[in-house]
Amino acid sequence: MMMTLLDRVVIALIIFSVVVESVSRHVFMESAVGHTALPIKRLHAAPPQQRHQIVIAVKQKNIDHLTNILQDISNPDSINYGKHWTKAEVVQLTENKEGRDVIVEDLEKSGIRVEDETLHGEYIIASGTVERLESYLNCKFHVFDIPDLDLGSEVNHDHVATMEKKRGGGGSEGGRRRKQVIRTEAYSVPAEIHEHVTTILNTVQIAPWWKNKVVERVEAINEDEKRGGEGEATKKRSIRGAAVGTLKPIPQPTLAPSRAPYVSGEVSPPFLKNYYNISVSNISPSEALVSHGVLELGTDYLNPDDLTTFQKRYNLPIQALAGYNDHVSSLACTFYPDCAESNLDVQYIMGVAPGIPTYYHYESSTKINDAFTNFVVEASNMTNPANVYSISWVGYELATTASTRQVFNTEAIKLGVMGT
Repeated sequence: MMMTLLDRVVIALIIFSVVVESVSRHVFMESAVGHTALPIKRLHAAPPQQRHQIVIAVKQKNIDHLTNILQDISNPDSINYGKHWTKAEVVQLTENKEGRDVIVEDLEKSGIRVEDETLHGEYIIASGTVERLESYLNCKFHVFDIPDLDLGSEVNHDHVATMEKKRGGGGSEGGRRRKQVIRTEAYSVPAEIHEHVTTILNTVQIAPWWKNKVVERVEAINEDEKRGGEGEATKKRSIRGAAVGTLKPIPQPTLAPSRAPYVSGEVSPPFLKNYYNISVSNISPSEALVSHGVLELGTDYLNPDDLTTFQKRYNLPIQALAGYNDHVSSLACTFYPDCAESNLDVQYIMGVAPGIPTYYHYESSTKINDAFTNFVVEASNMTNPANVYSISWVGYELATTASTRQVFNTEAIKLGVMGT
């Protein structure tokens, strides 16, 4: 039976409507930024049957209102200054249970497994095969080779290689450890969930290539030494510090009535208290009304024995950490060569404010997205986060998507309203 022209038109219209319906089911979310400006390589298409984990950031309610509240309670001239909210109050204002339920139902209907979620459904961790996720997100995943972190030039690369081999990690290139990740260059989401989604992590985001300030200074020193000169960085090489047990006693600094800077080159806790008129009462951690913590990244470790040595050296109360999650070891500075940033941060924050409970929080770029996002999400998930967190690390904004910044800002706002 021969088809008439009308028959052909009808069939074409049916096919076109099916295609349009399929495309219209997805709404564009975002594309990758900064990839071409970073030392990364797109290697090949991701294996279709390999499983990949994504994290869906559920769109939380009333964030604009919460931002205004933060500005109000942070304003010394406001009658609400310092009136922080409880975790329960923040959750009541921002929780999007309806959106969370819609997303979970759609994931399960699409054959994507929900593995975990934060306490109040702000972030849903799910996984599926690359093939299934590509269909769900209307995208194409590839394997990218990226820098894991900047190890600097003062690390023991043999130890790092040993650690990597034990963890099954990637190799190094030019002194920098690298890893392979699965990412896409753009993605969309099903129309059914679009209004409830802020972003989906582990898609277009490449974790920022970050480093700490100590590494930057060490690199400057090495450049001076290569040139055989005595540049400014080399003259200030005291940042290299001493290994455990090599600290030598030196006279305590004193200040003249004019408060002229002490010129020996050492900045100790007694010096800081004297110079800034810091009065510290002798309290125990159990009596303290506030707490503080530090965030450390990369291959950095904290040595608790070195902390005790530091406290004894300056006649400080012997005080252990109130808690930590990882990367605390007596092998730091020896087997684990990177310890300068962690030791410096913890020793001085505890030295200036003894008796205040101190928490050590380590993050890597492997669990959700980049380490900074991991941290604020985990901290916001705590019932009672510390009042102050010290972060002595930097990341390259060029490598950060707008959605990553939005997730960080949202959780930072919530923490601020809670008093952090």
